[in-house]
Amino acid sequence: MTIKPVPESNESSHPPPDAAPAPRLPAPELRPFIKHYRLQEVDIDTWDRWAPAWTQTFVLLNYGEIYHMKALKGPLIQGFPAMIAGIRTLPAIGTVPFVRMRAVAVELQPFATYSWTGNRVAETVDGSLDASDFMPGAHRLLREIAPLPFEVKCQRLDEYFGPLFNNIEPFQHESLEKALSVLTEPADQQSIEARVERAGLSSRHFRRLFRQVTGVSPKVYSRILRMERVLQDFHSNPDLNYLERVHGFYDQSHFIREFKRFTNVTPRALIKAFQEQSVRQVHSNLESGPEDPSRNSSIP
Repeated sequence: MTIKPVPESNESSHPPPDAAPAPRLPAPELRPFIKHYRLQEVDIDTWDRWAPAWTQTFVLLNYGEIYHMKALKGPLIQGFPAMIAGIRTLPAIGTVPFVRMRAVAVELQPFATYSWTGNRVAETVDGSLDASDFMPGAHRLLREIAPLPFEVKCQRLDEYFGPLFNNIEPFQHESLEKALSVLTEPADQQSIEARVERAGLSSRHFRRLFRQVTGVSPKVYSRILRMERVLQDFHSNPDLNYLERVHGFYDQSHFIREFKRFTNVTPRALIKAFQEQSVRQVHSNLESGPEDPSRNSSIP
């Protein structure tokens, strides 16, 4: 695959910063749709660097190099200057050995992609959508934000997304929102089946509805979410016995099997690989963003 620069962008004038700025919250009126903005200006050696599965959905606004990814035993994930990248049920790897990433990642709320794209949300799972189909003037926006400091980028994105999302009704479903709150509670030793049951997602109706608005089943979503938490803990405490016990795996073989299923590496191989900065960079989406003080995640 050939890496293609976004037309009229000046990528060379945007070297990666020594330390990425903290993610920023959007304007309050956008928070039903957008969790936060994250600057991604890094040079990544993608050779044999597998990005793990994840539960997030992003609008990636690329004003640098455009690259594609290949899901493990799955489809090619096409890159676009402005793209909607959804839940990943499979680890994926870049199709080129080196990427100069210059982008703003706009992380969406869990049901926002469905509100925005309707049933096309399924296409974003282990795939992507060309966001310019949903974002008028997307290429002009990329040229505008490319030279701006991150804080000003975020202000410009607030100005752009405000009118766009003002015309879209946020998807709201009290039972699904309560269920999602249960699934995203801090990790405990409950099995995935018990967590899904407690969330009220064991009935056929709610399984179908959950899949409709997220693109995946509750059980798959919960398994990926558990692995995200394992990887978050893994950065600071790579004690395999502790991780196996606290995150509710049946035994070590179950833990290793799930770990490799969603990362394509074994835990011990990742411990060794984490000595390299380029490996930690492909896990940057797991870093926590700022909390929205207006949102209450507790179940009423």
